[in-house]
Amino acid sequence: MGFRIARASIVAVLAASVTWAAVAARAAEALPPGVATALDRSKLPRDAFVAMVQEVGAGAVAPRLTWRSEQPVNPASLMKLLTSYAALETLGQAWSWTTPVWLQGPLRDGVLDGNLVIKGSGDPKLVVERVWLLLRRVQQLGVREIRGDIVLDRSAFAVPEQNPADFDGDGLRPYNVGADALMVNYKAIVFTFTPKPDAEPETREGRIAKSFSGSIWVDEVAREVIRIDAKAVDTISFGFGLVARLNEGSTVTLHRQPIENGLWLPTSIRFAGEGRALLLRSIATRCYHQG
Repeated sequence: MGFRIARASIVAVLAASVTWAAVAARAAEALPPGVATALDRSKLPRDAFVAMVQEVGAGAVAPRLTWRSEQPVNPASLMKLLTSYAALETLGQAWSWTTPVWLQGPLRDGVLDGNLVIKGSGDPKLVVERVWLLLRRVQQLGVREIRGDIVLDRSAFAVPEQNPADFDGDGLRPYNVGADALMVNYKAIVFTFTPKPDAEPETREGRIAKSFSGSIWVDEVAREVIRIDAKAVDTISFGFGLVARLNEGSTVTLHRQPIENGLWLPTSIRFAGEGRALLLRSIATRCYHQG
């Protein structure tokens, strides 16, 4: 009798365990109400979301949440968790970057007879304002004149040369910036240009350029223009308007990339605008050419 009771108890426990595991598995495969509401609010379909929540370590149990966890996706900003963990483990919480400056030569009466070396150590927040403060500090320490070169030392990082656009074709995205021991302004320099109202260009090209405003992106290392975005701020006439006319608001975008051996060439040109040709025909066109 006692044996049958014990056996029945064991069967009941096993049945309860199986039932609990099944319920837990179904719960883990269901989206929490808050997550479902957030997806609905953002008008995102359920199949656009992938999640897996699981405790790590020796005593890890079944995942607390799984939703399409077998579907391969781009990890995107989640990769920052790995790099941040590696940085904290390697450098520690109190780490701070330094950018030392070295003098190669004697300093007499404020004159440095040699080179000024700025050695990068990978500071990700080195912007123009901090460079200005750095050089101001050098000046306060007695350097008034440099009779040599300003040497930028990037040797702390040994990284191969790469094209920022190799990942997704858009080399201007901040996440495509490669590692650099002496990266300034996040390795991106942008100039904006606007026409000077009282300017009187002497060339035909200058007169056309005066009708545009926009932005120019420059590769900091190569010192090459990598993109131009321009918009016509005035109507542009060709042949006093008899040949053609390009209306205000027309836009043009030019991309350039390194091809080989340091040669940079245009790789795509995009144009969108309206105008008139030969006084007769109105035109509205969108053109895109990729080399």
